[in-house]
Amino acid sequence: MKKKLGLVILAVVAVTMAVLGCGGQNTSQTPTSNDTVEQTPEQIYARNCASCHGGNLQGSFGPPLKGTGAKYSEQEILSIITNGKGSMPAQNYVDKEHQQKLAKWLSENK
Repeated sequence: MKKKLGLVILAVVAVTMAVLGCGGQNTSQTPTSNDTVEQTPEQIYARNCASCHGGNLQGSFGPPLKGTGAKYSEQEILSIITNGKGSMPAQNYVDKEHQQKLAKWLSENK
């Protein structure tokens, strides 16, 4: 019984981490110094996506994103970033321009 309770607690912690832990470190709507500087798609990815999808698109808690452009169009990727998909929540805290840069960059990764 204790083993089952431990597994349930572990599952709850994992789901909580997925919902709260994935995404960027800056969830406020207030611009920071990083927001005012032009950022490359790689920098945007590292800041907002790598914690779940891995530093090299290899996947981690979230699925790998290598070859994403072979599976989804730029518009489909943008829709996933904006609206979420499956267990990935919408990434509304990411600036719209940054969302578009990410979608373009990921769509070119075939």
